[in-house]
Amino acid sequence: MGNSCIEMFEETFYPKAFLNLTNKTIEAFEERLEETIEQLNDKMKNYFLGLCNLQKERLAPKVSEINISFLYTSGLCGEPKFRIDSYGEGGRLISESVFTEELSADWLYAYVEEFTQELYEYTLTESIRRFVRPAELEVLKLRAVRSLLYYFSSRFRYIIPDILDYKQMAKIKKDESFVISMGEYMDWQKTTYAILPEVDLFNCEQNTVLSFRRFAAFYYQDKRFSGLKMNSARFMDCTFTCSVIEDCVMNDCVFSNCVFENMTIKNTKMIGCLFLDCTIKNSVWDEVVFDLEEPKEDETQYYEPAEFYRCDLKESQFKECILSYCSTNECDMEQVTIDGGRTEYSGFLEKDEILWLNGQGE
Repeated sequence: MGNSCIEMFEETFYPKAFLNLTNKTIEAFEERLEETIEQLNDKMKNYFLGLCNLQKERLAPKVSEINISFLYTSGLCGEPKFRIDSYGEGGRLISESVFTEELSADWLYAYVEEFTQELYEYTLTESIRRFVRPAELEVLKLRAVRSLLYYFSSRFRYIIPDILDYKQMAKIKKDESFVISMGEYMDWQKTTYAILPEVDLFNCEQNTVLSFRRFAAFYYQDKRFSGLKMNSARFMDCTFTCSVIEDCVMNDCVFSNCVFENMTIKNTKMIGCLFLDCTIKNSVWDEVVFDLEEPKEDETQYYEPAEFYRCDLKESQFKECILSYCSTNECDMEQVTIDGGRTEYSGFLEKDEILWLNGQGE
């Protein structure tokens, strides 16, 4: 009886309570976003300054990794905090932190106690208090905080440029590979920013990590990009011509001043991609996902829709693509066709030059 009550509680009431917690936390975070970013920027600037001073005094080595980690014990003590740690060569797996600071996480915990109380009151209302013990409620509380943290670690990819003081960060002595990540202390971490050595996509080891790489002035002709995972990669002044991109995961990539000509891009995820000053000509985009589809109630990932700025699109087709919410700022379009897919709240809807098939755009 006890186990069935606990399972029922977790399957029926917990998801509703967690969704309420998530919505309130996100809403409060967005209301104070500018203030939060300013506080984080000041904190990171001072942290970078302190790290630089240690390196000047030869008390800290070159840094390969900076972790922004939530301390669960701090939440239990009523003072939720992140811990910022820097690690030398090899990162946290083989070296110890060389510099540590703490950062308030009040915004993450703003409604957690209210959520816990809501769980407790439900057990009283449904007369299952004797089956759902305080220890189980505490487990669900930590589970909820972990889910929130996972969501925000994804979201921080988009606000990290405003948080980091690049001038001060440039003074830090870094390893060839340098990563800033966010997650749980001494547990999982999600990369939010990285500086990695440049690699040749078609002349590197099979297990080479391609995400967060920078590719500058590459000319890709008669190439096939197949099954590659390269989230948050940056392509600067690159040309893609007479090539195929298929079954790839390229979320949050940046394409700046790039050319796509006679290209076929199919069955590829490009959620959150940023196209800046790009030329797209005679190319087919087939079942490409530019925006996250219908997130589930327990979805802890965060992505923003793709954006097109000052791009020139000619003689191109979008077939069964997810273009919802995608912006098209200052873009010129000529002989562009959209066939199927989704385009609600998209900037493409505002373009008179587009030929819509299957009654779309009306």
